[in-house]
Amino acid sequence: MNRGKHRSTCKQGKKTVNALLKIDGIKSVIIGISHGGKGLHQARDGAIKLQVSKPGAISAVMQTSKGIQDINILLESDIDDEAIRALISNTLGDLLIQ
Repeated sequence: MNRGKHRSTCKQGKKTVNALLKIDGIKSVIIGISHGGKGLHQARDGAIKLQVSKPGAISAVMQTSKGIQDINILLESDIDDEAIRALISNTLGDLLIQ
C-alpha cells in the first residue's frame, strides 16, 4: 500500500485497501487527498466508488470516518480494467457504490 504524501486512512478504509490489494491484477493502491465533510450518499466507512479508468489505473473515492478520500488503484500492465472492475465488484460486494 502506497500512501502518497504521508496520507493515512481510517480503520475501515485500511480494511478496504487491504481487500483491494489481495485481488489478482492490482499492483498497488495509492491513498490520496482527503476531503473532509463530504460523503458518498449515506455510504458506510470503507465504501468505494470507482470513477475514471486511465491507462494502468482506476481512480476512485472512498468513504472514511472524516469524509471522502481519493484513491488510485494501479493495475498490472496486461490486465483489462473492465475485468478488474468485475473482480472488485465480486470481492467488495456491498462496499462498492455504483
